[in-house]
Amino acid sequence: MTNARPNEVGTGAVMAGGHDERTGSHRLNAAQHAAAYARAGLHVLPLAWPIASGCSCGRRDCPSPAKHPLTPHGKDDATTDIKRIGSWWAIWPEANIGLRPAEDVAVLDVDPRAGGAARLAELLAACGVQLPATLTANTGGGGIHAWYQCPGPYRGRLCEGVDIKSSSGYLVAPPSRHMSGRSYSWATEVPITTAPSWLRKLIRRPEGAHRPITTMSTSAAADGLVRTVASAQEGGRNRALHWAACRAAERGAPADLLDQLRAAARSVGLDEREIEKTIRSAMSTGRSVA
Repeated sequence: MTNARPNEVGTGAVMAGGHDERTGSHRLNAAQHAAAYARAGLHVLPLAWPIASGCSCGRRDCPSPAKHPLTPHGKDDATTDIKRIGSWWAIWPEANIGLRPAEDVAVLDVDPRAGGAARLAELLAACGVQLPATLTANTGGGGIHAWYQCPGPYRGRLCEGVDIKSSSGYLVAPPSRHMSGRSYSWATEVPITTAPSWLRKLIRRPEGAHRPITTMSTSAAADGLVRTVASAQEGGRNRALHWAACRAAERGAPADLLDQLRAAARSVGLDEREIEKTIRSAMSTGRSVA
């Protein structure tokens, strides 16, 4: 699938149909919103919507109420074809709107009900960073969708409660209605930001703990550090990572070696927050010793 990126065409067309906070009404109907997204280069698909008895599909046990696609092939039917989009909303005028991200766009789906906001804050604090401003939506469930330009492949999850959505799926877009009664809305009107290197490392799927490496990492000593972490058992994983990262810091902390240590730590079950906190501690300890 090939999409034009919103950061190429700007967000004006996307935001034009936004929610009027002063009147509490939408300036455009759902069909017009969907067409505006398509004109901005975003691939659109129609989704189920909430009704008094539950999901519009009528299933009492609907597994994804007011969020699942209405077309036969789901996300694969997403399009920028204005006529096709118009025909969908002629059939389902109350349909919610789904957007399929471009192939080089990743979206952080933060769900506070699953602890996502708290876990993300902990992860960022451990890394000593903040999320850069980007195109962001408020979800009907009280979370956010933060859009970033970043090449794949992607992980499925950044941390607990924060999924990573991409062209392999879709997102519910403003002003769609949530089962809670709330509506999705745009929180920012800035273009999609290119993810900085530290965020790309968290978003992208690692290639593995033992991929070919360069500089110091080609040495037997560096290989030994990676193997130490990759073979660590529960109860000793943090200690092994801290020791290996300290040794790396003493040798100048080559970025490729640190990436391998992170991948090895993930392979034995450490989460991102633990990994970054342990490596930061080791960088301080190892460099002070060196």
